[in-house]
Parts: sequence; C-alpha cells; structure tokens
Amino acid sequence: KPIARDRADLLECFNLLTPREREIMAFVVRGHANKETAARLGISQRTVENHRKQVMIKMGAESLADLVRMATSIESASSQDSATPPSLPAIRARK
Repeated sequence: KPIARDRADLLECFNLLTPREREIMAFVVRGHANKETAARLGISQRTVENHRKQVMIKMGAESLADLVRMATSIESASSQDSATPPSLPAIRARK
C-alpha cells in the first residue's frame, strides 16, 4: 500500500484504525517505548508490538518518522476543521 500523501488519504487510513490502535498510535508518536505503553495500558508488550505493527500497515507508514508526520498532519487537519472528529486520543495519567 502506498504512503498516504494528503490529509484526506490520511484521515481515511486513520478511520480504519480500531480505538485501541489509535491509543497505541498516540503513545508511539509521542515517543513512548512499547514496554512503557504496555505497563500504562495494562497489556503485554507483545500486544503493543502487534497493535503497533497493524497501525504501521493500515497507515501505510514505512518508518516511525513517517507515522509521526502523518499524526502531525491528522492533528493539524482536525484542529482546522471542526467537522473532523478529534484525532489522537489523549494519553491518560498513570494510575
């Protein structure tokens, strides 16, 4: 699958993500390690790795840098267009 080039393509790809994949994506693009993400979400590190892999595939990202650029574009689009649903979920505080 080619890398999504414009915001419409990015939003289309983003909308294919499950809520959990969106949550994992939020942690990944904010620089959290898989181990830390797993601990904060109460899931295994392997589960985080699997979700992260699916995010990369569904978004068409070839690298973490690609995914960060995509997330930035998605967040920019949602802040400019009130009709666009909120993008990446907020990361909740550690309990």
